[in-house]
Amino acid sequence: MHQWLQQHASQYGFYFPYQPQQSGVSPEPWHLSYYPIADTYLAQFNPIELAKVLSGAEIALQSSLLERLTELVDHYVFYVAPSPA
Repeated sequence: MHQWLQQHASQYGFYFPYQPQQSGVSPEPWHLSYYPIADTYLAQFNPIELAKVLSGAEIALQSSLLERLTELVDHYVFYVAPSPA
């Protein structure tokens, strides 16, 4: 099934965002994204809003997380394989 998806997923608007050397997350051959929507959501992602939510949450190591948030977001949110769009 994975081989078929690799060959045909883009014909239906899907792609694999987590690929070797193309993303901050380890390759996930089961993870498909529907790029007409995924591209829009990624463009709208607002790290400042995430920082506001995290600032108001009771979480361990909150200050360390907030200090590194830009780096983490760049690596784990924005660094994904380009969609075929």
